[in-house]
Amino acid sequence: MRKRKQIPLQCILVLITTAVWATPAAAQKSVAVVNAASFEEGFPVSPGCWATAFGDFESVGVLDTFADSVPLPTILGGVQVFVNGVAAPMNFVGRTQINFVLPANVPASGRVPFRIAVAGNTTYEGSLTLWPISPALISINPADPTKPGAVLNQNGTVNSRENPARRGEVIQIFGVGADFRELPSGGAAAPPDRLIPTATTPRVWVSVVEARVQFSGLAPNLVNAWQLNVFVPDEAFIKGQVPVLAEVRGVKTNLVSIWVAE
Repeated sequence: MRKRKQIPLQCILVLITTAVWATPAAAQKSVAVVNAASFEEGFPVSPGCWATAFGDFESVGVLDTFADSVPLPTILGGVQVFVNGVAAPMNFVGRTQINFVLPANVPASGRVPFRIAVAGNTTYEGSLTLWPISPALISINPADPTKPGAVLNQNGTVNSRENPARRGEVIQIFGVGADFRELPSGGAAAPPDRLIPTATTPRVWVSVVEARVQFSGLAPNLVNAWQLNVFVPDEAFIKGQVPVLAEVRGVKTNLVSIWVAE
């Protein structure tokens, strides 16, 4: 089973991948594109959302390459990704995986052309179905069945079993694909000097209790990352590892988990 790796978030995620350079070869027969937070087949992708393409990119000469600056490039390691003819910013290309941001100005629904090129040569052509929104929460360890979330405690430290949140405190939950009021263009990071909220306030559940949302919007200094500031409900039974779920305009996210102090 292939190892699936997440998009990096500063101080939260580390993207670990390997790849080998080779001479460009024949076009690929199959590429799977999924929401880069959920990695679930059939989970929607949308304009402005992070997505991941899985395929045999080693056979067409793709080398393990990370973007080292922001705005993110639309050519990385000789690779280009086009959605409806628009070049997509990327932060990583490798032998089995390409992480990219769906351009914000492509149609919000329906099927659109999708193409991957290496060294100027088209290696894959297909299509994607885009939804208006595709909210999903990020896990720092997708291989763990409990899907621990990319979550910061109120003091800014990473939530974990050894470092749990406390009831009544505000945690920061990270995801992708919400209904942002605006998105920076061209793979740029969200501004640090003003907040860009989502168009609607999502619903969030911690365990079985709906939590109060303090903020929902773009994470400052990150590229198209969704940040949710949420109060951990002050209920005695919410302790240990508990599930977290959000809902945006009737669309539910995948489940992740957080640790809450006993």
